[in-house]
Amino acid sequence: MLCINCKKNKYPLFNCNKLNYCNNHALLLFNSFVIKIQKVYRGYRRRKYLKNIFNRLPRDLQLHILQFNNNKTKLLREKINAHILKMTSKIKSLIDVGDNEITLNELITIIDALIKYRHLIETRWLNYYKYYFINIKSILVSLIYKKALMLNINIYNSLNFYTNLLNNDFNKVSLVLIGKINSFNHATHFT
Repeated sequence: MLCINCKKNKYPLFNCNKLNYCNNHALLLFNSFVIKIQKVYRGYRRRKYLKNIFNRLPRDLQLHILQFNNNKTKLLREKINAHILKMTSKIKSLIDVGDNEITLNELITIIDALIKYRHLIETRWLNYYKYYFINIKSILVSLIYKKALMLNINIYNSLNFYTNLLNNDFNKVSLVLIGKINSFNHATHFT
């Protein structure tokens, strides 16, 4: 038996509408229909489960079960916020920011985490990070392009450029950080 499309004898063969198809052509032609049937069946099984078990429970037990789902998301949100606060301990307060030196590579790892978890960060901290990184961006722009901008002297004093100047990659790392700051500001603007 030959496949009707490729005219080769490949096994397994599928017979659909009295036509033979090899495995590859059967997947190409009918995979979307199979996925649709599977989706409908999974939805049917879930609705049947809810109808038979969950909906027959008293309302107070239903609320108790739903509360477990909500607590998991709250715990996840709290864990992620705690991790980000621990990661950003050097930049957590503008008063103490001059006491801790921070490198550009550390700032890149911080902003990557902030971009990844921007939906789970508390609003007050999100606004603070926006303000902090806008100041970092203005400092880097003034250093790279030699423009006169208003700078926050506390944040400027906390930056450690020594490793980047030693490796001769200050401009490259600064431009990467500026790009990440722009994407962070753009992503949080629409959140």
